[in-house]
Amino acid sequence: MTNQQAAAQEQNRRAIALCAAGEWGQALTALHAALTQDPGNALYYHNLGIVLRKLGHGEDAEQVFAVAVQLAPAYAEAWGQLARARMELGRLAEAAQAALRAVELEPGRPFHYRTLAGVRSFSADDPYFHAMRALAAREEDFPLQERLELHFALAKAWEDAGDPRTAFDHLLRGNRLKRQSVEYDEAAELERFALIERTFTPALFQRLAGQGDDRAAPIFILGMPRSGSTLVEQILGAHPDVAAAGELDSFAHAARTALQGGYPEAVPDRGAEGLRAVSDAYLTRAPSESRLGERFFTHRPTDKMPNNFVYAGLIALALPRARIVHTRRDPLDTCLSCFSKLFTEGNEFSWDLGELGRYYRAYVRLMEHWRRVLPEGLLLDVTYRDVVDDLEGQARRLLEHCGLDWTPACLEFHQATNPVRTASWAQVRQPITRSRLDRWQAYGDRLDPLRAALGQDPA
Repeated sequence: MTNQQAAAQEQNRRAIALCAAGEWGQALTALHAALTQDPGNALYYHNLGIVLRKLGHGEDAEQVFAVAVQLAPAYAEAWGQLARARMELGRLAEAAQAALRAVELEPGRPFHYRTLAGVRSFSADDPYFHAMRALAAREEDFPLQERLELHFALAKAWEDAGDPRTAFDHLLRGNRLKRQSVEYDEAAELERFALIERTFTPALFQRLAGQGDDRAAPIFILGMPRSGSTLVEQILGAHPDVAAAGELDSFAHAARTALQGGYPEAVPDRGAEGLRAVSDAYLTRAPSESRLGERFFTHRPTDKMPNNFVYAGLIALALPRARIVHTRRDPLDTCLSCFSKLFTEGNEFSWDLGELGRYYRAYVRLMEHWRRVLPEGLLLDVTYRDVVDDLEGQARRLLEHCGLDWTPACLEFHQATNPVRTASWAQVRQPITRSRLDRWQAYGDRLDPLRAALGQDPA
């Protein structure tokens, strides 16, 4: 190994550590340094592509993964990541080709089958479906993450093949394994919601009104995950005055780092000083995290991190020109969709039907609180079913709420080419349909534990 290769290897190790710490920008710098020292290393291109995807540089990530597989044609992991990058860009046929190549190179790796499931529908006699079932017969041979990938891939395949009950068996097994591997304190989470309600009183809004930062007018799209937020962002993002930023962790990061004493406890004590600290932190981080740069201030940027619903009151105070769009969907459809997705991070409440239902009820209570106390005209509720039934009418409501002129371009949202990094990437590349409405009906009494947690009658 040459000195340059050793230096490159050290930069790659540093990048991996930085990614684990959430310092994606610094990891990007380290990987560029590694490739300067060792420009023919496919692993470093692969790792660079992962960081670029995380930072929202979809086109760049796709090109970097393409270089990785050109340098190392048998690098199955890079083919799989290339497929996922192409999915996000809406290049579905090319994504399917890359996913199939990954499966061919490593037919015993469940990760590649879940990638393939993202771009392929399965029939009962599909050879790849049979291959997955064969892998499931020896699932104990695989590490935990691969077993998770396999069960979620099989759930998708069985649903495609017309057997939702068997699909649900795999969802139960996959989610059970995931729940065993994460730490989630349900009591503490529900108490945090209650504390937020107690903190953000009408008196607090009256005392801190007008103390925020009016440099930008972001549009926050929030609610439960899988409630239609990606669809709403795509509709808004088709407007020429809107810049779609995707899911940013910038506001949560600002609340954590700028409020000494914690959220929500520190909000009343820090007062106007705390609001300015939060807005400064957000408006410093969001333009770079979103890749929008100055467009964050010259356009109406969207920030569609769903879990920002816990910060709605702080958003209103710190960023008074912001608008909030709350996306809603049938509770059972929302929760089933959460339970069906192998989230890469966060959403620890979603791996158990009881915990998921109780979290949903707490979210509903908090949103009811925000409707009572937020300044009038700040919050707009948009229901997924209403958008499906009346796309133009709901698009006009959205634009009016955000102070934007009407344009028919918003009805052609599915033609957008911007990267979509959420689990809805496939649906928003197609004209709107009713296919995702009332999906829960196929699962019958299998959802009774969820119904009980939601406070609904059993099937």
